[in-house]
Amino acid sequence: MTGRARRGVAVAAALAGLFGADVAVTGPAARALDPPRAIADGVPGPAGAVVRVDRVRRREGALQVTLTLAVRGDGGLTPGLLRSYRRPEGTFGVAALDPATGRRGELREGARNCPCSRLFLVHPGEAATFVAVLDDPGGATVDVVFDTFQPVTGVPVEGDGAPSPGATSTLAARALTPLPRRRDAGAGVTGTDRVDLDTDVLFAFGSATLSPKAARSIAVAVRVLGAQPRRRLSVTGHTDGIGTPAANLDLSRRRAQAVRAALATALGPGWTFEVQGLGETRPVAAERTPEGADDPAGRARNRRVELRLVG
Repeated sequence: MTGRARRGVAVAAALAGLFGADVAVTGPAARALDPPRAIADGVPGPAGAVVRVDRVRRREGALQVTLTLAVRGDGGLTPGLLRSYRRPEGTFGVAALDPATGRRGELREGARNCPCSRLFLVHPGEAATFVAVLDDPGGATVDVVFDTFQPVTGVPVEGDGAPSPGATSTLAARALTPLPRRRDAGAGVTGTDRVDLDTDVLFAFGSATLSPKAARSIAVAVRVLGAQPRRRLSVTGHTDGIGTPAANLDLSRRRAQAVRAALATALGPGWTFEVQGLGETRPVAAERTPEGADDPAGRARNRRVELRLVG
């Protein structure tokens, strides 16, 4: 066996650990003298990699998804190129989604503690075929989704069966509040009727007294909102999750009142204000990473005073 073929076998072994899967190596990894093998209907990923869904079938209460991974580009595929926000250690991940119900089936084994450091370089022209075992979301067809590859939709499922108990009918909650399209002096501007003010700019820690730097943020809000014909403005204070709920609720209310007073002066007569504080109850970002560590950036996004034109 050539050195290149041995590396291909190592790739297969690593993929087996990654997916709890049965793996067969094809292409130059198995036959070093063969030319690169085409992967028909593969979907693209990083570094010229493609993945193809060969078969989806129900068996023993699970969904078995047969996949072929290959590299078409000039470079190799390494774990660093397969990092995603869900799995920063490096894996392209795979799940099945029933488009009719939204039920999602995740990998049953191998995904959380994948031996990614053992994922050897996949050379151009090499390919590995493996079977990922998922919780069964049900449905006659499924969408096969990946962390770092495009999805494959409408894949027929062989066999009948009920969804697995582990398959979820709802996806994990996501923030519905979009990021601002631009930021200026601690003011995030989205469209023409919404401004989010960063309370780290407006106030000192634990304070509801506007800081000297707050004037620039207030000026941005006045410039954006004051140009619109509507004259009814919602002012809502929010905090992060540090501290007690009662203290956060009180602080968010006092900060919203302080911003309202500054806006009333800057905008002039003819405005109606709706002021409230919601404390930590309406976060727009997670305050912990998937690994459970504190996420200061997420907490900073949650500390805000939202301004909305409502009428």
